[in-house]
Amino acid sequence: MPLALLILLIGGLFRYCNPGPTEEEIKSLLSKNLPVGSNVQQVRTFLESRQISCDYYPNLPHGSLFDEVEPSKQRVVRGYLTAGIPEVERGFLTKSGLYMQFYFDKDKRLVDYIVKKWVMAP
Repeated sequence: MPLALLILLIGGLFRYCNPGPTEEEIKSLLSKNLPVGSNVQQVRTFLESRQISCDYYPNLPHGSLFDEVEPSKQRVVRGYLTAGIPEVERGFLTKSGLYMQFYFDKDKRLVDYIVKKWVMAP
């Protein structure tokens, strides 16, 4: 029994000390692999190849995350894709994840994207 507890403790510390990717790392990865003009399927394929689930919505987005897109780009956005990495960091009382939103024009071509970190209680 003490050995099992020690293994669980070490595993928990390993996860606590080795968080997932940072917001900056994901932004860098996206900028290198998903240029403006990529189509919806290319974005989906890229995310899914990294085991990041995503959903595409063909209607104009609403809400505060859409407001972060440059006004000049907002005029051409017609659809969006959301994706997330649910747990990239775990603290004593919190855990955080990364939320991504990709914006597409009428031809389903990438216009812009955002990456945001969110923090919540476990």
